[in-house]
Amino acid sequence: MDTRGYVGWAYWRFGGEMGSAEGNRLIVRIGCFILSLNCKGRDLIHLVHFWRYSSPFHSDLHVHTLVSFFILRFTWTQWNVAKYDGVQFSTNSIIFEVQRHLRTLYATQILTSTQWKGDLHRAVAMDFVFRPTVHRAPRVVCWATPSPTWFKLYSDGSSLWNPGLGGAAGIIRDVDGQVRLAYQYALGTTTSVITELTVVWRGLELALPHGLAPIVIEVDEKTVIQLLQSLASGKWEVQHLIMRIVQIQQVLWVDVRHIFREANGAVIIL
Repeated sequence: MDTRGYVGWAYWRFGGEMGSAEGNRLIVRIGCFILSLNCKGRDLIHLVHFWRYSSPFHSDLHVHTLVSFFILRFTWTQWNVAKYDGVQFSTNSIIFEVQRHLRTLYATQILTSTQWKGDLHRAVAMDFVFRPTVHRAPRVVCWATPSPTWFKLYSDGSSLWNPGLGGAAGIIRDVDGQVRLAYQYALGTTTSVITELTVVWRGLELALPHGLAPIVIEVDEKTVIQLLQSLASGKWEVQHLIMRIVQIQQVLWVDVRHIFREANGAVIIL
């Protein structure tokens, strides 16, 4: 049995099921192309690539790639059923299975509007409804000086993998933006949360003898803020650092805030 004609017919038919006649001219041409092929495996592979890259928005999970995979898979399934079970080969079964799998992926929210980019009208033809993409207005992120008589501690910690080799750095600036103190530590193998807590603790520990208070601490890790605000318990390493920070907070006037990573560039360079 020559599967090439069935694959081409499946592409042709599936295009007709998915959208309008105008939108399916390319699919019809692909169907005609594969029906006229004289080779088998290699030309099928070329066809899959041609179908995939016929969309400017092609990707591994784009509907062009998924449909090609499904059609080839269910063509093979139907071929085996026809050969070994004596059932007549049916292109309608291929179309039905492809649509069924697409509907299943849609119902489980695995298939999103991004995968239909450039072919969204075909999704609408299959009664797929996606939430409109919300485009948020750009937000300006920049460094801001502290209030008069206050200082600011910008801190950042990271680890290579989690856990992995970690490091911590921080900068304390005054109301004029002048650097009053900067520090950096290598922490060995640790986690990202511990590095973030360590850099805050070290910064407060250095600020105390230098009289750099009251002080605002700005970190780009919200988990650290939540831990310090709730005094949550956890592993002893985490709880140990939280208690050290709380002890210094009882002496210094400290305000912990979140900062976007884009505004924390100086510390990241350290």
